[in-house]
Amino acid sequence: MINVGAFIGLYGGAMGGLLGWYFGRRKAIKEHSLDELHDYMMKTARSFSWFATLGAIYIFFTLLVIGVPLSAAPVLGILLLVQMATWAISTFVIKYYMSLGVEVNISILAGISLIILSVVFFLIIAILMKEWLFILLSLPLTVIGFYFIKQGVLTKKGVT
Repeated sequence: MINVGAFIGLYGGAMGGLLGWYFGRRKAIKEHSLDELHDYMMKTARSFSWFATLGAIYIFFTLLVIGVPLSAAPVLGILLLVQMATWAISTFVIKYYMSLGVEVNISILAGISLIILSVVFFLIIAILMKEWLFILLSLPLTVIGFYFIKQGVLTKKGVT
């Protein structure tokens, strides 16, 4: 049986996104907002979101290897959510820092994001699987996140 509502949501959401992107770009062109700085910020945010997506893919492969049953729809949905959310959040943070004239410290941003995303991701997996030990899988990524933060702080202070 075909679920008509799913098709409407899937393709209606894509069409709404494309229309929003098109009209947003047209308005940005009229306001002369599409310059080299905008391109730099968007490329940096997109790059960061791909690193987060790659991390999520590795987490899913790890879960698959340890025997967690995964189906395609939730996995792809979570990957899409990770991709789009990290792209939006990193775009906002980069534009915020650039508007203040402060240099963006990617190490600190990556560390904080890694900690938050890993804890939230494994918390969702633990709730869905009803096995609370999955939360412990976020500990190695949290340690790596704190390492990134430490490196960012040391770089900021001038210590290498």
